Amino acid sequence: VYNAVMFAGYTGVFTGMKPGKFAISINERQPHASFGLFFNLFGWIFTSTSPAMLLRQVCETAQSFTEAKQMLADTLLTAPVYFTISGTEMNEGAVITRNRF
Repeated sequence: VYNAVMFAGYTGVFTGMKPGKFAISINERQPHASFGLFFNLFGWIFTSTSPAMLLRQVCETAQSFTEAKQMLADTLLTAPVYFTISGTEMNEGAVITRNRF
């Protein structure tokens, strides 16, 4: 069970918290390429995940800070993004900078 900030009709998550485990948020990165839409479509065709849907999957499935951090760092994405994650113990915190793919 997790808590999340969402918009009506949108299935992704921008900020989420799994009580006693971790909290995560997304921040936008400005891409340098002018082909952003092309790269997003290419990513969706080849099974990349949107950052907001990844955040939802992490909140639904990860059972620890370490597992959540690993999922955020390793999953292929359709867009560049910053993930901010914090855990419940000392030194459990990270800002993960991701590019597409």
